[in-house]
Amino acid sequence: MEAHRELGRLLLRNRQPEDGLAHLRCVAELRPDLPEAREELGAALLELGQAEHALVELQSAVQLAPNSATARANLGSALLRTGRPDEALAQDQAAVELEPANAYLLNNFAWLLATCPKASVRNGARAVESAQKAERLTGGKDAWVLGTLAAAYAEAGRFADAISAAQRALELAASQSNTVQVATLRAHIRLYQAGTAVRDPARTKAAAAPER
Repeated sequence: MEAHRELGRLLLRNRQPEDGLAHLRCVAELRPDLPEAREELGAALLELGQAEHALVELQSAVQLAPNSATARANLGSALLRTGRPDEALAQDQAAVELEPANAYLLNNFAWLLATCPKASVRNGARAVESAQKAERLTGGKDAWVLGTLAAAYAEAGRFADAISAAQRALELAASQSNTVQVATLRAHIRLYQAGTAVRDPARTKAAAAPER
């Protein structure tokens, strides 16, 4: 079973998604009671844009292991991508409550609170609080976290702070030659300069399933 798991991971890393998924599915079929297997398969499906299929696996993972913060975060992403933002918010909040010092989970939660198109999900003050915690945990050296902090400030109406945080994020992204992130941050800065917050219909990155 472990050989299937390792080979699946390797194939996914080497951009062979169908072969990689086949091995992860094999693990899940051999051990349907193993939450880590369902979680890892669900996270892989989510990364590959198969949100409906990911949702099934991640719901099973959470049922089997309700205290898995990464499974809940990934389930939140799958719910968001399938048009269920209120349920996504509940899963993200549960994930943060399970691991309150996890910068990734705090950042994920803050981004949803700041940028969800559904107004009833957004909460600028809570987004700022979570993003600031993530920033402290990462020492202000993570461009993604700073970008989320900027979006949170914008949702809270603090556009000068949003521009400042986004510019710090831009400098870090540029120093790392992350051209996609640089372009995104520049677009966001233009929004903040115009007094407009960011709206993101769906997160695009899954949390990594824990190593077992």
